[in-house]
Amino acid sequence: MVNRLTRGSALVGSVTTDDDATIGDDLVVGDDAAVAGDLTVTGTAATGALTVTGAALVSTTLGVTGATTLSSTLASGALTVTGAASVSTNLTVTQNLTALGTIDLGDATVFIADPSGGATNDAEARTAINAILDALDAVGIMASS
Repeated sequence: MVNRLTRGSALVGSVTTDDDATIGDDLVVGDDAAVAGDLTVTGTAATGALTVTGAALVSTTLGVTGATTLSSTLASGALTVTGAASVSTNLTVTQNLTALGTIDLGDATVFIADPSGGATNDAEARTAINAILDALDAVGIMASS
């Protein structure tokens, strides 16, 4: 048996199907929608909250605007975050980590002075140590004088 709704008509109440359901145009749900099993969505935008419990696979680009919380997230391709991002637990990087700006490691409270004094004055060693101290200061690991 095939039941059809024509364009512009509304269905009030619940819909249950044990077979495929095809919607050729927009589907508007005015309240919660629950789907048991797989859901395939092609070319859509979610306005409002989208909550996914369990695994979700996005095979192309997922664009998110606004505040977003990701939990137990695995990105197998590029993950680009525009704007501020924070990690509240451990962050594991299994390959290279590239920072194109300053890395802020918090309050650097320790200052290490340039080498001076001593019985032996090794100018080359002091130059190298000063370069290391300057690099530590530049990335925020050591407090400035």
